[in-house]
Amino acid sequence: MNANFSDFFCRLVACLKMADFEFAKQSPDCQHEIWLYYSTFISVPRQCKSRHTANAILRAADFPREY
Repeated sequence: MNANFSDFFCRLVACLKMADFEFAKQSPDCQHEIWLYYSTFISVPRQCKSRHTANAILRAADFPREY
């Protein structure tokens, strides 16, 4: 795993891919990735180290709490 990837980033991206979210773009400062599902945009920080942040991202994507 790349040193830039956090503990939860890869897991969050895998969950979003399973829910048919598509990668839209990377933020200009390269700190976040924007994922799209119809009109729902989810911003995922590449340095997500908090399970609370990871759960908030999953809730925004209509997932149950996982972490």
